[in-house]
Amino acid sequence: MNALKRAVRYLSRKPRKTLLLIAVVFAASFTVMTSAGLIETASTLSDKIKQSSRPSIAVYHESEKAIDPSTAESLAKRGDVTSSNRMGQIDVLPVGFSAIEAPVPDPGWDDAIRIHAFDDLSQGSPFADQLLRLTEGRLIEPADEKAVLLHSDLAETNGIQVGDTVRFRSQSGNVTQAKVVGLFAAAGGNEGDQGLSTSRAQSFNQVYADCETSLSLGMSGFSEVRLIPVDPDGSNELAEDVVAELGSDYAADILTSAYDRIAPSLNSATDTAFAVLVLAAGVSVASISSILALWGKGRVHERAILLSLGVRRAALIAQASIEAFAVSAISAAASFVATFTVLPFLTFAVLPQQAPQTSALPTAVVAAGCATITVPVIASVVVAAITTARNPIELFAKRS
Repeated sequence: MNALKRAVRYLSRKPRKTLLLIAVVFAASFTVMTSAGLIETASTLSDKIKQSSRPSIAVYHESEKAIDPSTAESLAKRGDVTSSNRMGQIDVLPVGFSAIEAPVPDPGWDDAIRIHAFDDLSQGSPFADQLLRLTEGRLIEPADEKAVLLHSDLAETNGIQVGDTVRFRSQSGNVTQAKVVGLFAAAGGNEGDQGLSTSRAQSFNQVYADCETSLSLGMSGFSEVRLIPVDPDGSNELAEDVVAELGSDYAADILTSAYDRIAPSLNSATDTAFAVLVLAAGVSVASISSILALWGKGRVHERAILLSLGVRRAALIAQASIEAFAVSAISAAASFVATFTVLPFLTFAVLPQQAPQTSALPTAVVAAGCATITVPVIASVVVAAITTARNPIELFAKRS
C-alpha cells in the first residue's frame, strides 16, 4: 500500500481527530487571513488616497466681497497650481417650474431659489463632505457648461427628470437655460427641521450649477477660490505668495486633504490588524505544531510496525505530509471562503464610507493561505522524521 492510500485510510479511520485538526487550522488561518487582508486593504487605500489627495488652499476676501472673475482666472493660470475650483452663489427665479413653498415667505423676493456655483462638485462641496448625496445622474465636472443639479423633492414636485432642460431668470432679467445632470438629497435621508427658513435658504430650493451658468445669470464674482498646488509640500509657500500678490484684503487658508483626515483611522486599523496578525501567527504556529507533535508521538508504535514490515522511512514521511496537506488544504479553502465573505464587512466597520469595494482577495490573504498549508506540512514532516529516525526495536522499546 502506498503512502497516499495509507494517508486516506488513516484520516478516514480517525474522523474526530481529523475534524478537530481541521477546526484548529481553520480558526488559526481565518484569523491570520482576515488580519492580513485588513492590513493590505488599509495600506492600499492609504496609498491611493495619498496619491490622489492634495491639500487645497482657500482664497477669499476678508471683507466678504466677491472675487472678480478675472482674479479667479489669474489664480487658476498660476504655474504652481494644478487646478482651481471657483465657488459662489446667486439667487434667481425658476422659469417654467416653481420653488417648494417655505414656512415663511421670502422677504423681498418670493419664490426665489439659490444657485450654488462650483467648477467641480467632487471637491470642497457638501457632496465631498458627505452632507449631500447624489440620488441620480452625476455631479458637476470642470468641463461642464449649462449643467445643474436639483433637489430630488424639487424635481419630483415639478415633474423634472435627469436630462430635462430648466430655465432661470435673474433679478436683472437675464434668462438662462441649463440641463439637469443629476438629482441630490441629504446624505442621511433627513432634511432636518427647516424651522423658519425662507424659500431660498430651504434645502429643497437650492440648486448646484457650473460657474459659467451662474455668471450668465449675473453673479458678480466668487466667494472663494480653492487652489490645488502642484507640490503638496509647498502649500504654505503658495498661500503666502497668493496673499502677497493679491494684497492684504485677501486671505488664504490651507485645508487638509482627504488623506490627512482619514490617516488616523488608517494607521489605527493597520496597527491593530498587524498586532493581531503577529499574535495570531505565533499562536497558530505554536498550537498547530504542538498538536501535530503530540499526535506524531502517539503514532510511534504504528510507524515502528510499518518500518518492521519493510516500509521505507521516506514513505512514512510522505504519508505524514499528505495527511497534513489534506487537512490544511481543506482548512485553507474554508478560510478563503470565510475571509472573502467577512473581510468587506470588517473593512467597512473599521473604515466606514472609505472601504474600497472589491471582489478580489488581497494578495496578503493568498500568502496567508499558502502559509496555512505550508506550516502543518512542515511540522508533520519534522515530527515524522524524528519519530522514524530510530530502528523499529528502539521504537518498540520506547513505546513500551
